[in-house]
Amino acid sequence: MRARVTLVAAILLAIFAWGNQGVGPGLHADPFQGAKKDAAKKFQVPKDAIKGAVKSVDLQENTFTIILSTNKERTFAVNKTTEFWGPNGGDRGTGPEGLKDDCMGIGYEIQVAPVPKDDKTAKDVYLPVRNSAKADAKSTAKADAKSGGKTDAKSPAKTDGKSSGKTDTKSTSKSTAKADAKKDAKASPFSPADVKRIAANIAGGHSYEKHVIDEKLFPEVKSQKDFTDAISKVLTSPTHHRNLENDRQAFYDSKSNTIVIYNPHADDDGTCFRPRDGLSYYDNLK
Repeated sequence: MRARVTLVAAILLAIFAWGNQGVGPGLHADPFQGAKKDAAKKFQVPKDAIKGAVKSVDLQENTFTIILSTNKERTFAVNKTTEFWGPNGGDRGTGPEGLKDDCMGIGYEIQVAPVPKDDKTAKDVYLPVRNSAKADAKSTAKADAKSGGKTDAKSPAKTDGKSSGKTDTKSTSKSTAKADAKKDAKASPFSPADVKRIAANIAGGHSYEKHVIDEKLFPEVKSQKDFTDAISKVLTSPTHHRNLENDRQAFYDSKSNTIVIYNPHADDDGTCFRPRDGLSYYDNLK
């Protein structure tokens, strides 16, 4: 009898040992351990991602250009599988649609992971936290483009879904007065860093030699630094501003009769001079 009990016990122990071995160490492990580990993982940008400030976006060619810390430029193509990510891993768009994100505006610091073995196409684009001031400037610029650049940026019309096109009393009176005076003073769409960079590039380009030295249009300018400062003032506080063809922008200061044309596709970012026809020249730009 004892031998039979011992044999049964041995068989049960063997079955238990075999079952424990088959299931493995996970038999007593937390079944949600894997999910917890995955949830604990934080969204991370690849260490080898390329960082730079947005210089321009071409929605027709589906490309964008950034300026690296070395001041060199890199242009990346966007295909239908390019992913745009927020700072916490949120989905900010796939393919060319991602180029329309507010954080693809000029001056935003982004990071790019190119497609393996193709360093000219973006696989992933990592966007920063939205800057409300820049988003407002971009929205204002888009509104200006649709209205021909005649909207007062300092007192934009306030509308809602039910009263589209209606403005409050103060905004209406200011806009009307400035429209009658043919003035459309604008807040600069550029950040201070962008203004400084663009002004320096224009002052260091063909404009200085042609318009300052040869044509002597700026008698008060004695150096490239003076020219840079003059351009910066127009970019920062223009009396008139509007978008032109081919991604260009025109900035005009009626007080000094100075016009700055920003061209993101030009090596020197554009030009600065004093037109003979003044405001009429600005109004006829396309």
